Parts: sequence; structure tokens; C-alpha cells
Amino acid sequence: MTISEIQRAFNIAFPYLSVELPEGVGDKNCSVHSCKVTGEMTVTKVEAMFDKALGCESKILRQTGTVWVATERTKEWTLTRQNERGKEFSATLHTSSGQQNKTNV
Repeated sequence: MTISEIQRAFNIAFPYLSVELPEGVGDKNCSVHSCKVTGEMTVTKVEAMFDKALGCESKILRQTGTVWVATERTKEWTLTRQNERGKEFSATLHTSSGQQNKTNV
């Protein structure tokens, strides 16, 4: 699998999360067949697993509206919890934005 394929598969499984890799890593082929990611894994565990498999430091980001934020303070949360929180924040921001627009019309 290439790094792009890994990132795409991760984002399909967790649409409000993203795997960030350092610039210049490129789209090399990686052997990550032993990397099975589940929603019950913590950010810390997944980042460590990706770091070892990819040979570089990875970071998992969470979407909040239109912004991707670091999960530094919530690294012990599971991916499922992170993804749900991203969905909640994005829905709240979208709803607030929609209500504001309706008020201004």
C-alpha cells in the first residue's frame, strides 16, 4: 500500500480524523499489513504503530468544522471517541452557521 492509500483508507473508516505525515515523505510503498486499526485503539497507540510501520512520525488530526486540530490533549481517547467528537463539533458549527445565515436573510 502507498501512503496515500493508507491515509485514504483511514479517512474512510474515520471521516472526521486524518493521518498527517511530515512533508517530503512522498508516496512510497509501505508494508503495513500487520497494522490493523480498530476504533477502540487510542491515538497514542495508532500513532506509534504508524511511526514504526512508516518509519516517520505521524500525527492524527480531528476535524472541527473546516479546521483540522491536533489531538495532543486527547491522545488517550479512542479513535471512535475522537471521530464522534469531530462529528459533533462539525455538526454544531454547521448548525450554528446555518442559523446565523437564516437570521441574516
